[in-house]
Amino acid sequence: MTSILWLCRDFRFDDNAALTAAIKDGPVLPVFVIDTATRAQGAASRWRLGRALASFDAEWQARTGEPITVLEGEAPDLLPDLAIRIGASAIHQNDWPTAATGAAQDGLRRALAPGPVRLHLHEGHLLIHPSRVKTGAGGSFRVYTPFARAVRLAGPDRPLPPPAAITALPAIGALRAGQLTLAPDMYRGAAVLAEQALPAGEAAAFARLGDFIAHLPDYPAHRDRPDIDATSGMSEHLALGEISPRRIWAMASLRGDIDPALAPGLRSFFRKFCGVNLPGICSWPSRSWPRRPGARTGRAFPGLAPIPLPWPGAAPKPASRWLMRACAKCG
Repeated sequence: MTSILWLCRDFRFDDNAALTAAIKDGPVLPVFVIDTATRAQGAASRWRLGRALASFDAEWQARTGEPITVLEGEAPDLLPDLAIRIGASAIHQNDWPTAATGAAQDGLRRALAPGPVRLHLHEGHLLIHPSRVKTGAGGSFRVYTPFARAVRLAGPDRPLPPPAAITALPAIGALRAGQLTLAPDMYRGAAVLAEQALPAGEAAAFARLGDFIAHLPDYPAHRDRPDIDATSGMSEHLALGEISPRRIWAMASLRGDIDPALAPGLRSFFRKFCGVNLPGICSWPSRSWPRRPGARTGRAFPGLAPIPLPWPGAAPKPASRWLMRACAKCG
């Protein structure tokens, strides 16, 4: 049997439930659909999405020798015919809790209903299944502190290992992920982001996490200083599914067990991780920083006004990097 891996925001091989299930079915055709919801995203989000897609495609080719399939249109219109064309028995996707994704899934189910092909959704964005986090009375938590305590006591679901081998089907269509320009409306901003943004991709996410864990002792004192690179920087990697919440927790916990000196920073990080990342993972948020009389400023790139750094003694930083750190502060 063959299957389709419908890519959404899960550009990783490690702890990828949909990919693991698709491989069990047999040969896999990974498909990314550039649909109306994708086009409706902001330019910066689409720019970062393009980098995640290109990075995943490069790794997929390195592992399988085949590029991924990229299609333009709506999934309910494209995937049923594609499944028939390649003889697929199933379409696998990691569920992503947004209205647009849910609407596409519902439309695809209706389009598939007369035939034998089924859509299978997998939990790719959860740290722990909600059924494992209940109050003493068996209900849902309404207060954060006991909720976080219950999550820590229960422990996250075990992350899945990356697949040892993948049998991939040849790509269909002329579009190639590495050649796409998803955000032509970025104009000058694309060059700025290309120079200043954090590296994209699964390998970059693991490298960033490893470096962050090594500096966990400094985290409690420095996490609220956007002029210091002390936060995890995992927000955009999580938002694009380049790493999973379960893998972050597992890696940090393991290092904490090995090195007791990391324990205070680890507790602080886990509190923020539960409270900020999991209710709603952000991708490219915007934030207005108040100007105060006498505040120090960091020089922006040419043509933009200086940005205030309100901490006494803070060293000025390029605004692009400074703001990206602020936007990546989910933990």
